Amino acid sequence: MATKTQCIIFLISFFCVIKSVSATEQEPFVKQNHLIVFPTVSLYPKIPDEVLQSLLGNVSYQPKAEGNVLAVLRDGDMVRVKPKDKDGHPEDTLCYKDSPKKIQYDWIVARDWLCVEVVSSANQEAKGKIGWIHRLSAVSLSNLPEAIPITFYTQDFLPFTECQEGKPAAGVGVEVVKRVCDAMRIPKPCDDKADDKCRDKITSCRFLCADQDDTWERIRGELTNEKGTGLFLISRTEKTEQKYFLFPVLETEYGFFTLKSSSWNYADPLSLKGKKIDAYGPSGTFDYFKQLVQSLTTTSPTPHYSTTDVALDALSKGEIEILYSSKDVAERHAQRKSLPIRYAGQHQPIKYYVGLSKETPKVIAAWFKNTMQTKKVEIDELLKASGLKPVSQ
Repeated sequence: MATKTQCIIFLISFFCVIKSVSATEQEPFVKQNHLIVFPTVSLYPKIPDEVLQSLLGNVSYQPKAEGNVLAVLRDGDMVRVKPKDKDGHPEDTLCYKDSPKKIQYDWIVARDWLCVEVVSSANQEAKGKIGWIHRLSAVSLSNLPEAIPITFYTQDFLPFTECQEGKPAAGVGVEVVKRVCDAMRIPKPCDDKADDKCRDKITSCRFLCADQDDTWERIRGELTNEKGTGLFLISRTEKTEQKYFLFPVLETEYGFFTLKSSSWNYADPLSLKGKKIDAYGPSGTFDYFKQLVQSLTTTSPTPHYSTTDVALDALSKGEIEILYSSKDVAERHAQRKSLPIRYAGQHQPIKYYVGLSKETPKVIAAWFKNTMQTKKVEIDELLKASGLKPVSQ
């Protein structure tokens, strides 16, 4: 029979072994300061009741019937892990708010849970709150490189973006994406003891225009295999959904343009019968135009005009009777060239998006989405000042 002393030694050894295992499990999180929530999770004012019940066993505890969730966090929200003492317990007493008095959180209960403070969230009510999340609900920024460079491609697409030879990409679309990129920063101080993992910026963005040697279609189709590649502004199609994370920016509409001298107006698809109609492409606009044509005939159209300007010239010269285009785009281009065309009716509303290649790390895509949401008021004001309609909630 084991003596009392032997039992005590055994229990001490057992405790030390498990304490060591716990420290090993915790090690990846001890040095972390900022985490990006991914995917959507709940922030709890205490470790969830059902978890407590399964872990505590014979400890008497009556869970609350409701009110267990402090806030809902979404993809890309940023949290900061609260510092721990030498025993591995969070130092901030707010971590234990609403905790049952009989229970002292220790490493056994809390090893899979992190007490965090919300430092950035699309849900403004969540910002600054302190609570618990599961360690598998977030990704550490310390695991990412110093910066994830993102190359955004665009085209001459007034009134959203402007590309002129020898000049950098410009326009409200560029400004929107730039403001999101600039806001993707890690709040300082990163922790109480700032170290080399404390960085100002997690990504850098540059903006390039498609040109004759690097066509929009090639960029739209081929560069999706490259990590850190983005496009703006693009429509949502089957192709873009497969290849890009899409973030809505603004609303406009697709419709029909004709000569001012023409009395024709769009009424319904049947009013297009017998008309010579086209759209520029390859493009998202042409994808929608193709669907429209295929709903009326058995033929499948092929693109003849590589840009909006070329297509508008064809319309003004009488080569086609009707041009299918984005209302904002065709109107601005026609105005710039003083062309005798007019808008003849809406086909359907449309949204334009910023697209990030799905080869881009998901945590960066989620953070980009979150940052765009937190900057929405600022972005909306920017769009309205340019006469554009922000995307609705």
